[in-house]
Amino acid sequence: MQSRSPDSTSVGPFAHLEWEFLQSELHLEDIKDKGDLPAGVTQVRLSRGRDYKIVGSFAGSPAGIAQPDAVNPKGWRIIKGFVVTGRDGPTKEIVLEGCLVGRETYAARALEGGAERLSIEGTMTSSRVRRISQSPPSQPFVSTDWYLNGPDNGVFFPGGTRRTVTVEYDRERSDVEPSVQSSLTTEDLTRDFLRIKFGMIAFFITRVPAGLGPAWSNNLGFEYRKDLGGIPKEDERESISEFVSFMIGRQLLNVGCTVLLENRAIRPEVATNPWGNYVENACAQSAYPPIAIRNPDGGLRLEQTLSLLLPVYLTKRTAFDLNVALWHYWIASLMPLGTDLPIYYSGLSAIANARFRDAEDAPPTTYMLKDEYEHLLSNLLAEAGTLLADKPHGIRILENIKRAYQRSMNQRFAYFFEELELPIGKSEKRALEERHTWAHGGDMNVDVEQAYQNKRVYWTLLSRILLRILGYQGMYLDFSGRVESLRPLEEPAGGA
Repeated sequence: MQSRSPDSTSVGPFAHLEWEFLQSELHLEDIKDKGDLPAGVTQVRLSRGRDYKIVGSFAGSPAGIAQPDAVNPKGWRIIKGFVVTGRDGPTKEIVLEGCLVGRETYAARALEGGAERLSIEGTMTSSRVRRISQSPPSQPFVSTDWYLNGPDNGVFFPGGTRRTVTVEYDRERSDVEPSVQSSLTTEDLTRDFLRIKFGMIAFFITRVPAGLGPAWSNNLGFEYRKDLGGIPKEDERESISEFVSFMIGRQLLNVGCTVLLENRAIRPEVATNPWGNYVENACAQSAYPPIAIRNPDGGLRLEQTLSLLLPVYLTKRTAFDLNVALWHYWIASLMPLGTDLPIYYSGLSAIANARFRDAEDAPPTTYMLKDEYEHLLSNLLAEAGTLLADKPHGIRILENIKRAYQRSMNQRFAYFFEELELPIGKSEKRALEERHTWAHGGDMNVDVEQAYQNKRVYWTLLSRILLRILGYQGMYLDFSGRVESLRPLEEPAGGA
């Protein structure tokens, strides 16, 4: 059995079970609620465009308007979601949400007899599309969330899957018997999923067959089943994908969901926009998994570690603002070198601040009270002000002296790291300090090699902190050097 993604040919006409439904252009008519679409629109087409965003076009003929100069296109504007019925069947209803109308073009077209009729065409986008099929009442049996930006085949998925498709052929001619009949069965065996178990719930992380979804992304499905402990609510599934993103070192970008009912009907189907700009570029970025997973037993290690640490992450996620920290890191990872440092630093600050938020054992933010400090040093502060008045940067120096009673964020970090029993090395201290230039102004000339190392140091430091908070006991991957290396959590990035 091969360790690879299956091929789309192995699923035949059942691609809607292996990827989100907006795989080909959707033609919609019989619009029930036009929302803020221009008057006269009778057709809407939707598809996936650049960066896998949902794009569309509309067309129609406004009634009672004969000339283009009689209308006033509004240009780009947000409109409310509206409901339409699509051509893919009278029992399927389409709901578009978060729509944005773009270009509108009006043109007069000649009709027979010399009359003219005005036509309208335009463009639009939508952030979320739902297709709801009318079917007999039934309970959800399988729910699959679809994601861009998964790991490549260098990460081994050990779970085995067999896909079988049988095609029946029957050619019958009038008044001629018997008919010509044949059948063809294709079978594909692959290793393409992880099984994650936490608490009473188990779910699968599955590779999507090649040929489904954009070719520039490795696509994944998170399959939850009623018979494996139930289907978590949407917010919990989002939290699960956050942690999986951290463990594979890539931000998974949700693009939809498919629900299969117990009666094997599909309802509903959802297609969404992936988060962010330049999604294709984001999918081409290097991965920074916190543990070694790119080796023959890496998939099994990932499976076991996710099962062990996921429930801990879900418990501590809010208390330590771990989701906030991860969002900062994903955003920073896409920024130019240097400008990313304050965002990385802010992500670390989110964790430290959350740890001591309303905590009785929070470290003091000052060495002494402000009033006491100013009373004790009032004469010295006044004298310092006189001495520094005409000196370069004298005012800035004086302000620093006035704030000397305060603990800096780095000093609060030191307290936090001591509590976690995580020594901080030279490269980590340097990266923490170098964010000042970009946050507060200074020499913006970038040492590209050092800036790239700082980026890798910050990710390594975040990995150490999160793994320690979650109680991980193994080795972590240090990306701070020219070559990645394995180290115990107690050992800083770079080894010293």
